[in-house]
Amino acid sequence: MSHPTGEADPLVQVLEAIGRGDERAFEQLYTCSSAQLFGVLLRILKRRDWAEDALQDCYLKIWRRSESYTAERGPPMAWLASIARYRAFDLLRRQPEAIDRSADIEDLPHALIDPRESPEDRAIESEGLRRLSLCLNELRDEHRKCMLLAYY
Repeated sequence: MSHPTGEADPLVQVLEAIGRGDERAFEQLYTCSSAQLFGVLLRILKRRDWAEDALQDCYLKIWRRSESYTAERGPPMAWLASIARYRAFDLLRRQPEAIDRSADIEDLPHALIDPRESPEDRAIESEGLRRLSLCLNELRDEHRKCMLLAYY
């Protein structure tokens, strides 16, 4: 996988090194990704203590499963963010009383936007999210929430 500049994403090599047990690479990954993953978790969970616990769980899973990552699966941050999202929603499924029933499509984790995307790509994605929001708003509240939770 390469950057728009044509360079390979350095996180690919970091994940490969982690897969070989390189602890320094793991520290490097944590330093460059923990703030973004914490933001994703906090946005979904809405509780700092839960987000902190979930972040720790995510990095444990990343350490154990980093050898399963391949660049063909997509950008490393997308893979890392998907681990965070799945962990957050797993926590919410176990504690359904904690789900914010007032959440809407605007509350989706926009922290997952890749800063390397072109403005044109972001505009296309924004238009898609707007259209998705219109469609979801036509559903009854319980069905809309189910769709959002199933996806995210």
